[in-house]
Amino acid sequence: DFGGSIGSLAARGDSRTFKCITHADCPKKVKVLFEGTGEGEGYRLFESVAEHGSVRMALPPGFKGIGAEFRPQVDALLGKGCSPSQVLAELTLSCGEDALRKTRLPNKSKVKARKKALLSSPQFQFETVADMRAWVNKPGRLIRTREEFDAVVDFDKLLVFSDFFFMVPITDETEDAAEGATVQVPAFGFNYGSKRTVQQLGQVMVDRDGKKISAMFDGTFRLLCIDGKDWPLINGGPSTNYYSGPGSGTSEYSTTVINCLFQFVKRECQPAYVHYMSTLKELPRLLGMGPFTPDVVGSDRAPAISNAAVTVWPLAWCVLCWPHVYLYIMQGKFAKKMSAGCTAELRERIEADIISLHQARNQAMFDYLFTVMAAVWTKEGEREFAAYFERHYASGIWSRWFYSASEMPGASANQNPLESRHNRQKKVIGKKNLKATALVVCNHTAPVLLADEGASNAEPHKWPATASVVPRLSGTVAAKSRNLVVNLKSIKAPVSPPAGWPTRDGVPAIMVVFVNAYENKHEEVTTQRVGAYKHLLLGSSPFTPGVSTSTRTKLEKIKKLATGLHMVAVFTATEETQSAFLKKPSGIG
Repeated sequence: DFGGSIGSLAARGDSRTFKCITHADCPKKVKVLFEGTGEGEGYRLFESVAEHGSVRMALPPGFKGIGAEFRPQVDALLGKGCSPSQVLAELTLSCGEDALRKTRLPNKSKVKARKKALLSSPQFQFETVADMRAWVNKPGRLIRTREEFDAVVDFDKLLVFSDFFFMVPITDETEDAAEGATVQVPAFGFNYGSKRTVQQLGQVMVDRDGKKISAMFDGTFRLLCIDGKDWPLINGGPSTNYYSGPGSGTSEYSTTVINCLFQFVKRECQPAYVHYMSTLKELPRLLGMGPFTPDVVGSDRAPAISNAAVTVWPLAWCVLCWPHVYLYIMQGKFAKKMSAGCTAELRERIEADIISLHQARNQAMFDYLFTVMAAVWTKEGEREFAAYFERHYASGIWSRWFYSASEMPGASANQNPLESRHNRQKKVIGKKNLKATALVVCNHTAPVLLADEGASNAEPHKWPATASVVPRLSGTVAAKSRNLVVNLKSIKAPVSPPAGWPTRDGVPAIMVVFVNAYENKHEEVTTQRVGAYKHLLLGSSPFTPGVSTSTRTKLEKIKKLATGLHMVAVFTATEETQSAFLKKPSGIG
């Protein structure tokens, strides 16, 4: 190592002499010479001037930093998404015991400079739509007809089903832009999958057999880096419940997503999601089947996803992800929207109110609870926050994040199964390949993801793939439920079933049990208590007409009346008495 700047000095014709700094007291020195003047004739030469003899090393014109022996390996590693530190670690490992070769390794700053150059190199990037379409239209890759699809032999081969290009408006953030001004920017990408993932989507539709299907969609970053910026990977598909065994949390059933279609897109936007969902909707036609139409669609708060779902599937019921709303509480995002004078005590009360909204039993109860909360928040000095929360989280489809918002057994307002798939995708790819360049992602990352998703989707315990498989309670939760029920003062069951009540051999087949437990405290179930709960289920006040509810005391009472009473449907058999039934953990559904 002679100081690391020989290349740049040679480019300027510098002829100073440099001393070796790699070995202690090394007498070897080197002089930089310049020969030739015309283009293609110039050489930058190293000449030994010490006791090692005369050594001349020709360098290519414009040489800076990384020698020819390392550059191909450096480019390959950077192309896969390795960091400069990871590149140097791999290079050092490749040198083995060759101490002399190690002395010629580039330093970290040179690798960083090379990475910056590669990110804008057409060799690795899609700089234009034409670059992307040149890759997409490679023979055998773009599939548009059933005949082309049937001709595919490799079930895990990457297949492109459509590409797109849009101009979308974004806020103009340039210095001279007028307030609210927008500019048009390009958004382009492609939708891809494999023969296996398409057939798995078809199997979901076969399993449907008149049952409802839920689906969820989202985008994730850190997989693809083009022009120095991340491109999101959009994916999703039908969700399914499956038995995951004892000891798997509060339920012995888990939910997963059958990822059937993927999209790489430059700029995540509503038109891109519309194109993605439209392609997914028509994908079963490659199998000779009708369109894919989920009954429930789940997403986070991103308007682009929910609005796209409403556009493509107008009859679908859109729900939002409660963990995302809860995350905003934990991250303090809601607190930032409150007034500067909001005390910590008031902020905590409002956040507790938001959590109780998730426990609403139906939409009518949710709407009524928020109406009371908004009035109380306004009295407490948070009028603007109440208006903000109503606009973004308590009106229209944006209010569907309470736990039973899907109105479909087994489909919760929870997107964690898809987030788990994203985490798995990043692990399968590996840290070295995250934020890789376009061609590396398309030729390496995408096929690896497809093969992994196809294998994971095919695990037999996940089928039939419809969310209509209603999870039963685990033994742990059933035991806790039984403990609540046997607390006699906190339960109430009908003595005689009303007219039309389901029976089995003349015995009531369903017994409704009310459990009154708020914040782990049991209270007696009275007729008045059940009546108040009924009013809240209908979205009306549980108090006598004319009683004001816009005080904190009344709000806390309403929250307790709404979320403290639990209505449990107990299914019995002819030979079982109530007491015998309560002794069986598996009997509480």
